[in-house]
Amino acid sequence: MKHIFLLLLLSIFNSTIAQKTSTDEIIRISDSIMTAQVGTNLKQYFEISAGSYYRYVKPNKTISYGKFLNHKRVKKNVQDIMVLYSFNYKAIKGVKGGVWITLDKNLNLISIGDLNFIPEFLKNKSESNFILPEEAREIAINSFKENGFEIENAELSYNSKLKKYTYSVCNKLTKVKNSAGKDSGEMEIVEIDAVYGSIIENRKGIYGLIIR
Repeated sequence: MKHIFLLLLLSIFNSTIAQKTSTDEIIRISDSIMTAQVGTNLKQYFEISAGSYYRYVKPNKTISYGKFLNHKRVKKNVQDIMVLYSFNYKAIKGVKGGVWITLDKNLNLISIGDLNFIPEFLKNKSESNFILPEEAREIAINSFKENGFEIENAELSYNSKLKKYTYSVCNKLTKVKNSAGKDSGEMEIVEIDAVYGSIIENRKGIYGLIIR
């Protein structure tokens, strides 16, 4: 009888753990952490990505991985939970990023990734201070060192090494067919500071490269 009673207690205990690691609770905790980090105004641009996952210990003591957004709760013996938030400011193409929030098995915060991809103008609730793509393209045209056959439009992206947004403009110099029958060749790339319009780098590159 005592043995049965202990088993019942263990069953209740395991049920409680499962409730604590429900998907709804994970989302609630991670959302509150993100809101505390960036504020309600910026939180609207963040969305939990399907790439979120967790680690857990299997009965054979090995570590395995699982997705949780499409399930009501995570499995037992959770080690940690990695929640990926995608950032996308749709008003300006290219203003985007991602950040990982890592929680322990009790849903306590372990770490949060770099949030420097959020533009200062959004943090300050002001208008964009980026130069326009057309302006960036014109700056690049005047900076190219070689004559090419096609200059592409300026593309905005966050440079994680420089921790700033930059425009990249490509000047295609040569054209051949690759093994897939697609155009490929050498190009000149000018990278421009998105705020100040200054030239950061002029380098050579390859387009249409096939990676096997």
